Amino acid sequence: MNKIFLLTNIKNDQDGEDNFLTSLLKKRFDVKLIDINKTKNIGKFNLLLIRNIWPVKKYNLKRILKKKFKLYNDLYSGSGDIRGKDYLVDLYKLGYKVIPTTKNIKELNTLPKSEKYIIKPINGGSSLGIKILNKDDLIKENPKNYIIQPLLKIKKEISFYFIDKKLQYTLYTSKDRWDLKYYKPNKYEINLANQFSNWNKLKYGIQRIDMCKTGDNSMLLMEIEDFCPFLSLKDINYKLRNKFLKNLIKSLQKAIIQ
Repeated sequence: MNKIFLLTNIKNDQDGEDNFLTSLLKKRFDVKLIDINKTKNIGKFNLLLIRNIWPVKKYNLKRILKKKFKLYNDLYSGSGDIRGKDYLVDLYKLGYKVIPTTKNIKELNTLPKSEKYIIKPINGGSSLGIKILNKDDLIKENPKNYIIQPLLKIKKEISFYFIDKKLQYTLYTSKDRWDLKYYKPNKYEINLANQFSNWNKLKYGIQRIDMCKTGDNSMLLMEIEDFCPFLSLKDINYKLRNKFLKNLIKSLQKAIIQ
């Protein structure tokens, strides 16, 4: 039986999701949950599954990578948050359906006019380091290593969950970010999410495409989370969860032999 270590931050295992996923995967793999802060003598395994390790991202992961472990997701092929948020700037410049984004205060005129702006660390996640500023304060702060976006009025956030570029399920929220409910996307929404999933060069693995619906019903990309996306497994029904698990097992098995 193949051995998979599931890398998590035990102090920040939102809703016990990683423990739950470990219990599901034990039916097909020898699975062990590993705290990212305790990886010194990690032992031998076939695959390291990176899960909810926030807020830890860089320093411990770099130490782990020195050991040349086989990783899932593949950190070297992903084009989304796995490399930072610069891609949002690039996609906006290329005309994709994405929240208008820049990282240069001198390019504010390329964004729609806004009373307030939101800035996010390029290498951040889980709302860490996010600030909302008016234009004067934004210019005064002149943030470096941040992306800058107009603060939009958002009606709902819609998350599309993919394994190996195939859509598994879709959830939405209109209030609390993690108060999620099942969502049945229309053909246009599926095609838009697929466009971003296919744009990502991720060889294999899980990605969550987060979109927002604005006041005028425009659908815009918020982020491509391909580093350690929270999956909200407890918010989907048994049938969808089984489908996801079945396809995840296939993907993990494929990653092991690659």
